[in-house]
Amino acid sequence: MLGDSTTNPDPLTMVYNSVRDMLLAHPAFCDNVKPGNVITFTAEHTRDIEPVKENINTADLPEVRIVPVSVIPHLDSDSDNSTLLLRLKIELATGEIRVDRLIFPLIWETFRAMQTWTDHILTLRWNSKRFVTHARPIASILLGTDFPLELIRGVEGWTGVWEYEVLMHVNTVDLANTEL
Repeated sequence: MLGDSTTNPDPLTMVYNSVRDMLLAHPAFCDNVKPGNVITFTAEHTRDIEPVKENINTADLPEVRIVPVSVIPHLDSDSDNSTLLLRLKIELATGEIRVDRLIFPLIWETFRAMQTWTDHILTLRWNSKRFVTHARPIASILLGTDFPLELIRGVEGWTGVWEYEVLMHVNTVDLANTEL
C-alpha cells in the first residue's frame, strides 16, 4: 500500500529513519539529547505527536530535527543503475547562549555519531541488495542566535544547521518490478 512505510519501506524512508537511528545509537549523543527531542517527520517516529511545535518548552531542549531538503533523481545514471541523492538538514536548537555548554558538544557528538554510517546506513537493503554508496555531512555548519522565526520558534540561544547527504544506487531494472 502506498504510503505505508511499515510494511514495505521505500529506500528514502529507510535512509531517513536510519539517520535518526544512527544518532540515537551513539551514547554520548543521547547524553546531550533525550530521544524524544530528536524530531523526524515520519509516522513511525511521531505517532500521534505533531512534529512541529510553535513554541518550545525548556523540557524540549536541546532539540534535533532531521528535515528533508531535496531529492535529486538520476534515472539511468549508467548502463545498469539509477541514483537518488537525498539531502537532509540536521537542525540543532540548544536554548543555551554559552557555546561550551551545548552547541559545541552537540555538534561534536553528532559528528562522532555520523562516523558510524557504515554500521547503520550502508547496511540498508532494498530488493535484497545494498543501495547506499555514501553518506556524509556537506557544507559548513551554520551557527547563530538569530535564525528565522520558523526555525528557532522562540528558542533563545545557539542554533546550528548542517546539511547531510546520502547517495543511493538501485538497479534500474528493479524499478520496473511491481512486486517490490
